[in-house]
Amino acid sequence: MLISFFLCVGKVFFVDEKGRCIQSFVTDGPIKSLLYHESKDIIVAITDGLILSQHGVAQDGVTIEIMKVCLY
Repeated sequence: MLISFFLCVGKVFFVDEKGRCIQSFVTDGPIKSLLYHESKDIIVAITDGLILSQHGVAQDGVTIEIMKVCLY
């Protein structure tokens, strides 16, 4: 299964195989880095304000926030 995400100024969206787009989660500010760990189905987002959030990803693209920490 192909999992596709894209971001737009603090928002992360999931695009399914049929091209449907849903908002997955919102961060506290602009996203500086977005990483996907394929074997664990986890997304890690780091914002400009150095907030790191970790989200579990389900098969249908739904995300669940696992943790959020401030890096400063």
